[in-house]
Amino acid sequence: MRRKMNYNIQSPQQKSTWPAHTDILFLGVLAFGVAIRLSFLLHRGTFWFDEFFSVHFAALPWNEFIRYAILETNPPLFAFLLRAYLSLAPSMTELWVRLPSLFLNVGSMGLLYWYGVTFFSKRTAQYSTIFFALSGIQLFLATEARAYSLLLFLTLFSMALFTQEFLSGKHSRRTRIGFGIVQFLLLFSHLTAILIPLIQWMCLRTTQNAKQNTRRWLATHAVILPLWILWTGISFFTKPKSSVLQSWYLDSLNDTSHTFFDLLLSAFMNMPITPTIATLFVAASIGMGILGWRCIKKQTEKKSLFLFIALSALLPPFIASFFGVGTTKYISIAIPALYLLVGAIFDDQIPRAKTALSFVMIGALLGPAATTLASQKIFSWRDYTQYIEIHETPHSVTLIDPFQETLPFNAYYTGTQPVVGVYLRDDTLSLEERIVRYNWNTHPVANTELKSWINAAIPSDADTIFLIQYGEEHSRIHDILFENGWAIRAIVPSHGIINISLFEWYASNRETTAEAGKKTQSY
Repeated sequence: MRRKMNYNIQSPQQKSTWPAHTDILFLGVLAFGVAIRLSFLLHRGTFWFDEFFSVHFAALPWNEFIRYAILETNPPLFAFLLRAYLSLAPSMTELWVRLPSLFLNVGSMGLLYWYGVTFFSKRTAQYSTIFFALSGIQLFLATEARAYSLLLFLTLFSMALFTQEFLSGKHSRRTRIGFGIVQFLLLFSHLTAILIPLIQWMCLRTTQNAKQNTRRWLATHAVILPLWILWTGISFFTKPKSSVLQSWYLDSLNDTSHTFFDLLLSAFMNMPITPTIATLFVAASIGMGILGWRCIKKQTEKKSLFLFIALSALLPPFIASFFGVGTTKYISIAIPALYLLVGAIFDDQIPRAKTALSFVMIGALLGPAATTLASQKIFSWRDYTQYIEIHETPHSVTLIDPFQETLPFNAYYTGTQPVVGVYLRDDTLSLEERIVRYNWNTHPVANTELKSWINAAIPSDADTIFLIQYGEEHSRIHDILFENGWAIRAIVPSHGIINISLFEWYASNRETTAEAGKKTQSY
C-alpha cells in the first residue's frame, strides 16, 4: 500500500526511522551545487550586453540614472540596489559585480528548502532543493549581474508569506506587513512579477473564508498595485509608440518554435535536447500531471496549497509559450514552484527506502550537464578586442551589428581605430538613450538604406573592416561588402555559449595578388 503523504515538519518518531546516510547525501549534493556555482562564477568570462547594460546605467550620475530608469522597460528595484552595491564594492570587476546574484541564489535555495519542510514534507523539500542545486538555469542566474536572482528570491519570499498568512490559517499582523513589503519589492523587480499577485488572487477564491481572505489580500495591495500601475504607465508613455510596437517581445508572437514542454524541460536541463529526450520528457510530464492530479484529489485539506503551487508552476510557462517566448529566465517566477510540485509527486510515489537511490539517480541525470556548464565560458569580449588590437591598421574600422553591443565592446577595447554601431535611424540621441529607447526593438530597413549607410560609415581609405555580429550566418551586410569589393580574410567564431562572431574583411582591389589569394582562415 502506498504511504499517505505527510505535509508537516517531521516528528521525532519519523526522524528516528530516517536513514542517516540520506541526509549526508543530500548535504553533499547541496555542497556540490554551491561549488559548481563558484566554479561558474570564475569561468563565465566578461560581461555580456545585458549585464553591462545594468552596470553602466547603475553607475551614471543621479539625474541621468533616474531619467533612464523611467525609460527602461523593467521596474527599477535592481538598478537601485546595484547602484548602492557598486558604491560599496571594492571594484567593478565581473567577480565582484556578480557576487550578489550568487548570494541571492544560494539564499533562494535555503528558502525553497524551508518552504518545502514547512508546508509539505522533508523529502519534498530535499527533492525540490536538489533540482534547484543542479539546474543549469540556476547556474546562469546565480552568476549573472541581472535582476533574475533577486526576482527569484523575492518570489519565494512572497510565496512563503502568502502561504503562511492566507493558506495555512495562521494569521499574523507581522506576517501581513512583511508580505506587503515583499510584494511591493517583488512587483518593482521585474515586469513578469505581476503574474504572482494574479495567481494569488485566483487561489484565494478556493480557500475557506474566501471573501474575508480576499478582502485582507486586497487591503495589503491597496497602495502597492496603484503605485505599480502609475510607474508602468509613466514608463510606457515616455517611449515612442512606434518603437514600443516594434519591440522584440511583440515580434515573438509569430514564433511557434518554443513549446510549453520546452520551457518546463529547460528549468531542469539547460542544454541542447535531442528529439528522443524531448519525447521522453513530454511523456514523463503527462505522467507527472496525472500523478499530481491524484495528489490534489487525495489531499482535500491541502487543495488550496496544491492549486497555488500548480498554478505558480504552470501558468507562467503556459503564457510564455502562448506568446512564443522561449527564454527560460523570463519564467523564473515559476521555477521554484515547479521544483516543489515535482518534489511533492516524488515524495508521494517513491518509497522512503529508495530515497538515497533516487537522489543518486537525479544527480547522475543532472550532475554531468551542470558540471560541464560550470567549467565553460559563456562569452568574452576579450576574444575579439585582443584580436582587433593585434590586427588593426591605421585605416581599419570596426562595425558592430546590432549597435547596442558597442556599449560592452568599448568597455574592453583599448585600440585606437573607430568603432561604429549599425544604427540607421536619423536622430541625435546619445548612445545611452538609443539603447534604452530602442533596446532589443526591431529596426526594419530596406537594402538600399543599409547600403547607403554602410557606404557612408566606411572611410574611403579603409583597408580593413572588423564586422562583429550575432552568429556566423551570411547577412545583408555581407552581401553589400562583397558587392563593394571586400573579401573575408578571417573568421573568429564564438568561443563561448553566446553566439557572436567576428569577420575580418580586406579591400581585395587594394591588395597584392598574393594577399588577395589568401584562403579564409578560422581562429
